[in-house]
Amino acid sequence: GMCFLTILKNCTCEFNLQLYLDCDTFLFAKIDSIKKLLPSGVGFMDGDEGHPSKIKYKPQRMYKQVAGKKYADIVVSDKHNMWCAGVIGMPRTKKDVIIKTALALCDGMLDDNAEPIVVEQYSLSIAMFENTKLVSSKPWIAHYWANKSEWIGIASQMLLKSFFTNLDAAGESELFASLDLTQIPIYVKKHSTNKKLKGLVDKLFADGKQKYIGQ
Repeated sequence: GMCFLTILKNCTCEFNLQLYLDCDTFLFAKIDSIKKLLPSGVGFMDGDEGHPSKIKYKPQRMYKQVAGKKYADIVVSDKHNMWCAGVIGMPRTKKDVIIKTALALCDGMLDDNAEPIVVEQYSLSIAMFENTKLVSSKPWIAHYWANKSEWIGIASQMLLKSFFTNLDAAGESELFASLDLTQIPIYVKKHSTNKKLKGLVDKLFADGKQKYIGQ
């Protein structure tokens, strides 16, 4: 949990970073609004996922361990929702206090044996909520974590076309601009039964004999 926050702290201090992005994100609208809002005290995260007490399994288990407890002079309560950390935009004047608060929250929650997989994300959500006017980055930045396979396929095809046709930067920009991004979903609900049945079929009807070069 603390590993990501520690790296973010080091990057922020060294490079004066204001905006962190997961690799499965892309900017689809002008960034001017974000650049104007950050200095005014607005903070950005990918989106509000709701209160962890209402998110099944791991978030619920985590919240039971930390509800009502105080970390970094903050009492964890119903006002603290879980935000997706695929995008993090911090006002420059607030970055140090946000990261220090998030680290303190994370350490405290881990000491209380909270669910470790989501505690880092929740700690940062609370620190951002307490120190910024927190809003979603979705109007500017798309996070396609729930449909990676399709987006990776599109990116691969674009890179291949760029390589084989020797496109320059302007040509690549024009190629990307030709895509109708509104027709490509960034979220697709995956059914676990579908995945399990496909896995079962693969086991029952596995590929047969293989041959190699020279055989």
